[in-house]
Amino acid sequence: MDAMIDGALDAPAARRGRGLIQGIAFEDAGIAPAISKEAFGRGLIIETAGADDEVLKLLPPLTIPDAALMRGLEIIESSARRVLANGKGTAVEDSIGADA
Repeated sequence: MDAMIDGALDAPAARRGRGLIQGIAFEDAGIAPAISKEAFGRGLIIETAGADDEVLKLLPPLTIPDAALMRGLEIIESSARRVLANGKGTAVEDSIGADA
């Protein structure tokens, strides 16, 4: 996840959390909800947290298979790239499900 934050996300963000309870906190509060919406369209349910919903919250089960975890992270990364490429906080409506 650190590699995704440091290299793939073209937005100020930081990792937060402990163990499998992790989050990506964005400076722009509109980004996390837009990524969540885009990811949902790709088959991944992911919530936001924080006072302004600025944190993308990751809570995988303790027994998640490695392949499922990696697929979820891929969906998050591709969703984030889509949202950020089209302007912060705005997901492209016709792209939902494109990578599913």
